Amino acid sequence: MSGSSDLHVPLATNQQVHGVLAVQVGDRLMSDMPELIRIIEALSDLVAVAISRVKLANEAKVAQLTAESEKLRTALLDSLSHELRTPWQQSLAQ
Repeated sequence: MSGSSDLHVPLATNQQVHGVLAVQVGDRLMSDMPELIRIIEALSDLVAVAISRVKLANEAKVAQLTAESEKLRTALLDSLSHELRTPWQQSLAQ
């Protein structure tokens, strides 16, 4: 980091790295700005958590839609199976 005007901070949570935040401050050296580095690292943690939450919300939505789809498929197959059996049972009773 010394001698550089760039800072690269991973956007990481405990589970995974979601990306990298790259900051360039022009002709100033990052090593001369420790407070800015701490702020950027704190912000990168917040961004990583936000990205993780969005991904988890999307995964939950997909899981819910999959479960609903499976429920509808089962109901349709049960209804179809019942309808296919019912005429045979009625004609045998007559």
